Amino acid sequence: MEPAADGDGLGELVKPVDAGLLTPRGHARTPWRATDAYGRLAEGGVRGRLVLAP
Repeated sequence: MEPAADGDGLGELVKPVDAGLLTPRGHARTPWRATDAYGRLAEGGVRGRLVLAP
């Protein structure tokens, strides 16, 4: 399976978010390296996902 752009699908996903029915949860957006992020997850207490930014 190859990833592909799907603007229509993304638009459908946004609808329940906009309506307050689906809450995306992100813990932090950070320029950490992947090994740093893994360590943070291993420590515990992270709710949501860590987004690694270049």
